[in-house]
Amino acid sequence: MEVRSRLPKALQRSLTIKVGELTLQMPDDAANKFEAICAIVSEALVGLESRPIIPREIEDILGISSTERRRWLGNGRLPAPAREP
Repeated sequence: MEVRSRLPKALQRSLTIKVGELTLQMPDDAANKFEAICAIVSEALVGLESRPIIPREIEDILGISSTERRRWLGNGRLPAPAREP
């Protein structure tokens, strides 16, 4: 989601995300745009593994609703995010 959010709105659906795989699909006549989008995606991936996971991503990864995520946080089944000073 982080990577897709950095793309122009009109091109966000061009990026398919599966576990461990990003696929950018664009028309053949969009070679210049393709290179620019590849640069945006590459930049977004730098340091991605060290960034915190946002709540919406947690819900997608675990296949749970917002309500369920909040309940899991409350009863300790899901660790609370560390707060930065």
